This record gives sequence, C-alpha cells and structure tokens, in this order.
Amino acid sequence: MNIRRHTTAIIILCLCGICAFWIIANARYTASHDGDSLVPILSSLYYWTFFYWQQNRFGMLIPLLTKPISDPWLNLQIQNWLNVFCACTIFFLAAKVIGAKSYLSAGLLSLTVFLATTHDHFQFSAFSTQQPYPVSLALIFAAIALWDIQKKKWQILSFCLSLLGAWVNTSAPIIALLIIIFRYRSPFVHEDNPTSSRLVKFFHNFNIVADIRLIIVLTISLFAGYLAVRVSPWNNTRLSSVSLTLWPNAIVQLSRNLINEYGPHTIIVGFVILLILLSLITLATTNLKYRHVLHITLSLFITALVFYLFISSLRWLKSNMYASRYAIPSVILILVASAIQITDTFLLWFNSNKNKIFTIIFTIGLLFCLAYRFGPPSMSTARTQFDNTFGKNSANIINVGCTHLIGNYYEVWPAVLHSNMLRYEHSNNSRIWGITARSVVNESLWRNTPFKDWTICQLGDDSEREKYINAYHLPKMREVKRVENLILLAWDDDIQ
Repeated sequence: MNIRRHTTAIIILCLCGICAFWIIANARYTASHDGDSLVPILSSLYYWTFFYWQQNRFGMLIPLLTKPISDPWLNLQIQNWLNVFCACTIFFLAAKVIGAKSYLSAGLLSLTVFLATTHDHFQFSAFSTQQPYPVSLALIFAAIALWDIQKKKWQILSFCLSLLGAWVNTSAPIIALLIIIFRYRSPFVHEDNPTSSRLVKFFHNFNIVADIRLIIVLTISLFAGYLAVRVSPWNNTRLSSVSLTLWPNAIVQLSRNLINEYGPHTIIVGFVILLILLSLITLATTNLKYRHVLHITLSLFITALVFYLFISSLRWLKSNMYASRYAIPSVILILVASAIQITDTFLLWFNSNKNKIFTIIFTIGLLFCLAYRFGPPSMSTARTQFDNTFGKNSANIINVGCTHLIGNYYEVWPAVLHSNMLRYEHSNNSRIWGITARSVVNESLWRNTPFKDWTICQLGDDSEREKYINAYHLPKMREVKRVENLILLAWDDDIQ
C-alpha cells in the first residue's frame, strides 16, 4: 500500500512538473506578465520583504526561495515554474484530502477542463506570481494530506506547511478548515454490521480525534497568519464586511465578473449537464457507495460556496471592483468536485480496476490540451516573447546610461527588470532603479547616490512623473530630449 501511495504521488509530481514547464515555456504565458506579476521577481533580486511590496496579505515565500539566483531570467522562470507547479497540484490534492477514491483521475480531468475552458487572463491569474492562491492552497492541502497519514513526523511537517500556507495567504487556512468541517467520511460504505446505528458507524469511521487536532493546527496557523498581517508595516488590507443590505449586490457583481472573465461557456454547460445527470442517477440508486461519492462531492461544493459567499462580503473586494480573481479557489474546488462525481461514479459503474485506464485516457487528454492550447514548449520562444513585450525601451535605456526610471507603474517595472536582465547578461552588475508605485519600500537603495550622479529617464506621460516627484519629494525636472518612447530628464536647478 505504501509503494502504491508513493507511486501515485510521484506520478502526480511528474505530471505537474511537466505541465508547469509546458505552460511557462511558451509565448502565451510570458506575454501575460505585467508590473504586478513581476514585482515578486524584483523582490527576490533586489529587495526582499516579508510580504508583497507595500502589502500585508501576500507572503513572499517563493521570492525568498529563489533569492540566491541572481540571473534575472532564470529567477523569473523558476518562480514561474514553482507557481504553476503548485497551482497544478491543487487539483490533485483537493481531490485527495476530500476522500476521492480516484483522486488521480479526478485531478487530471479537472485540471484539463480548467486549461481548456479558461481565458488567458483568468488562467494567468490562477497560475502566476501575481496571486497568492497557487502556493498557499498547495501548501495547505499538502498539510492536510500529510496529517491524514497519521504519523508524527508527517504531522510535524504538516504543521510547518500550514504555517507557510497561512503566511503566503491568510485565507488558505480558512478554506482548509471548511474542508475539514464539511468533508464527510461516510459510514454508508461499511455494511458489515447493518444492525449498528448510523451514529455509531459515523463515530467509528470518522477519526474525530485526529481531525480535532488538525483543526487546532489550522486554527493556530490562521491566527499566526492574521497576526503577521496585523503587525505588517503596510496594514492596508481591510478585512471588514459590507453591510447585509449590500451583500446580495456584491455577490451579483462578483458572479457577473466571473462569468464574463472565465472563458468559453459551452464546454462548461456540457460539463455541468453531465454532472447533473450523474448526480440524479446517484440519488436514484439504492447502492450506498454511489451516495458516498455524492457526499464527498457536496463537501467540496459547500466549501467552495461558503468561501465564495465569505470573500464576496469583504470591503476589500468592493474596493477592487469585485475582480474575478478572488473567486479562483471556489472555481477550482467546484471543478474538482465535478470531476470527482464523474470519475468515481464511472469507476463504480465499470470496475474499480479500470482506474489505470481512466488515468491513461485523462493523461493523454491533458497532454493534448497542453499541445492544443500552448503549442510545443520552447524556452527560446518564451524569451523572445518576453524581449518583444517588455524590451521595447531597454536598448535606449542602456544607451543613454539611465540610472533611474520614473513614470507609469505598468511600464517602469517591466522595463527595469528587462534592462537589468540585459545588463546582467553583458556582465554589467550596475542596476537601474524604478521610481513609481511601490518604490517606497526600497527607497533607501535608489536614494543612496547624490542627485547629481543620477541619469533619470521617464516612461509614461508627464502627469505620472509629477505624481511621483511629489510623492517622493524629489527636485523638479525638465525634459532634455526624447529617444522614441523614452524621455531623458534633467534637474531644473543645479543639484549637489
């Protein structure tokens, strides 16, 4: 049994590793980066902080792990790979911790459906460095899976992973607690003693002591994460809820954005119809094993729904225009629940020994989906796309000897990273610094030279420049010359 469990774990890790490499090694994923998704790379390379720059809700674990990597391109791609790898494991781990018999097949099916049906923007949000969900959910679900092994050494590791997951994102332990509370280790599958009451069977099969301990561990992690959020110098996340009268509208707004941004709806409709048919058949049958499948499926559905309602009630979501990315955990859990209902039901219909056949079929489907959606993987293609997307001004920035770049957030940070990447590859270790949103965290670094030694350039319009001159109390500047989109600036007065 141990060999089989380890073999399945190795298969999942290999599949997720291949899938992650395939996704990051293409132009489609690389072109989706922006200033937000590149900040963790800049944090790792130049100035690491406990949380995302000027935030208190996104722990910088992956940038910390990649901090020894000084090559900007390699640092970027390793962070990309780690985030996508974690995102892929969520589909398998969620099926595992809820108790699905065919969690490997369910993970493959739900991951394939997600890759096939989501728009590029929504998919990038779920997989990229700009969101905490991939790493935090992977860590917290892995913590549950290790705890369920019921061995002390694994439970110690489980506690450590739960703390890390809570650091990366405080909502992760909340989702884990919901799963533990709602997951149902059904007594109906044990029919050896039909005279026992359901209550007796329930407590016989429900390892209540172990789950209470796990709830305590997750609660400690939740409070540790919350404490870290509260003591952060950038305590800017409002966790209060909207009023009850505004809550229905909040749910409608989030749902509308999710429907508009998720992806093609025809495939989803077909998937839901198949799920409904299988559920109706399950409800109509007298076989208790079919009902057990429905129980664990509903556990994930309820977890997804409760978290969705909870997240939609926060004022923070309102201030972010009810962006669909906050519903990513619920979307993943619903897809996994649907996949469990389908795969476990089919296995009961045909034969549990057909699991290997289903695994092979779904693996081929996943690889076909990757090939169709992304094309053949190529790191050189990904690099070319990155150069074309973010390197339009790099040659001019380097040629004029720019030391500081001021202007629009979504132009400055990509240009800073790409220009420094080119400098590194030409053995020039001097850095170009960005003066824009989130620059205050590393202000001590870009201010450590006299103003007279600065060669400052501008990207974006003049209003952006004036905004950051006032924000950082810099001397007034004037335009000297333009080199395509780049504006070379000089101080209005003599600066010592």
